[in-house]
Amino acid sequence: MGDYRHDKHAGNFADVHKHVLLRILLRELKKQPQPITYIETHAGAGQYELQPGGEWQNGIGRLLGRDDLPESVADYVAACRDGYPGSPMHAAELLGDEDRMLLVERKQDVARKLEERLGGDPRCTVECDDGFRRARELLRSTDSRLLMMADPPYVDEEDYLLVAELLSHAEGRGEVVLAAWYPVWRDGREQRLHESLSANVRRVRLELVPENPTREMFGSGLVALGAPAPYLRAGRDVNIWINEVLG
Repeated sequence: MGDYRHDKHAGNFADVHKHVLLRILLRELKKQPQPITYIETHAGAGQYELQPGGEWQNGIGRLLGRDDLPESVADYVAACRDGYPGSPMHAAELLGDEDRMLLVERKQDVARKLEERLGGDPRCTVECDDGFRRARELLRSTDSRLLMMADPPYVDEEDYLLVAELLSHAEGRGEVVLAAWYPVWRDGREQRLHESLSANVRRVRLELVPENPTREMFGSGLVALGAPAPYLRAGRDVNIWINEVLG
């Protein structure tokens, strides 16, 4: 497994895309009364400091101070006023007292930081483990209403295949929504994910891809399996706006 430091990339255009879509999805799912168990396979440290000169300047930095933000983007920016939150903190904000969170992080020191930042939140369990393995176990062993967020670092190309495998495991589970973020590359390596998915896996792809890419990793995508129709409509609309502003 290669190394990956999320703090270097926190708040960049891909983080904006991912977190705006995640918040839309969480808010939509919370319109239903049943409790949710939120599971994250690669949870990270939970919160990050945005350093001068960092990638965030071409991401959330381009949204700060604007007065024309769509409602879902303004909701995301407001959540980032006191430090930059990772996905677990967005989930902790939006989930209710009856909901539960299982956050898996493979690096022990990072898992410890996440646990500290959650401050003993009784809804949350943090585990230092293999997130893909734990997610597969839960898909086999629980009938709860699940929202899974798969967000591996993709430093190993095997991650694309493991995400595809997880999506296939979740297919047909009516109480499971699985969101999987992936980077879009100039060489098209993310196609391994799509090509590895069974034709029977019904999903939608939302991608942020600029017209004239200048970077090797130039885009951001989210596969959503089992997501409700209102999320898909809202996601497509905000995708267009983010493309225009950050693409």
